[in-house]
This record gives sequence, C-alpha cells and structure tokens, in this order.
Amino acid sequence: MLMVVLFGGLSAYTDIPSRLVGELALARPAQEVYVASVARIVDGDTLDVRPLSGWSPFARRLRLAGIDTPEKFGRTACPQRAAQASRALFDALVPSEFMVEVRIQERIGKRWLADVRRMDGRSLSSLMLAQGQARAYFPGASKTPWRDCH
Repeated sequence: MLMVVLFGGLSAYTDIPSRLVGELALARPAQEVYVASVARIVDGDTLDVRPLSGWSPFARRLRLAGIDTPEKFGRTACPQRAAQASRALFDALVPSEFMVEVRIQERIGKRWLADVRRMDGRSLSSLMLAQGQARAYFPGASKTPWRDCH
C-alpha cells in the first residue's frame, strides 16, 4: 500500500502497512518535554543531547521521529550520504538549544524516539526531509537500500 504522509506541510511517499495508519493518526503524547543542547551527533537521525533543565546531567540518545537517514555501517551502508546527512543535522542544530518531546523508548537499544524542534518551532525531521537528507520512516516500515549510493 503506497501512502502519502504529511510532515509539517511536506509530503513523503512511503510503504506504510495499513495496520500502522491508525497509529499515525493517534500519535503518542509526549512522555517528557525539555530543553536540551547537543552533546554529540551520532548520524543523520540520531544524536546525544544534554537536558538543560537540571534534572539530569547525563546525555541521552535520541532518534528523530518519522525519518530515516543513510547508515554509516552495515548491510545497507551508504557512508558518503551518511556523512552528508550528519552534516545537515549539525547545520540544522543552530542555534544550539532546542525542544525535545520524547515519545517512547525503542525496544532494542537505549535510544528514545523523539520529536526535536528548534526554538523557532521548526522540526528537525521536517528540515531533514526538505533537504533530501532523510526519508519518511515509521517503526514497522521496511527499510530499502538508498538510491545513488556508491
């Protein structure tokens, strides 16, 4: 089933199974909301943040909700495009403080799925999609190799 998904006014084509359509319509409410700064960019859709609210001095690993970027390593690795996506995320994180809305912890790994927005309200996921550095992705959607990968 091919569907059009809207992200902040941007559309992306994806192969979301019909069983997930209801989950998209009823997005999970935020479990936590806080202001943070970047501790480290892992790749184009994953970063470590340091909450600025004072409740935790430790960095937390976040995965940007709704997008997928090329991988640096592994079976579907696309290192050159992965480096471009990481740089685009770095550039999008100016200014250095942003709002984090944590949705859920991933079942595998220690990352938290989150909506991350710059203080001007712009979603990092939407910015990455608009620049062509990411594609729409939802848990359960199949990952396919990236085009133009050398």
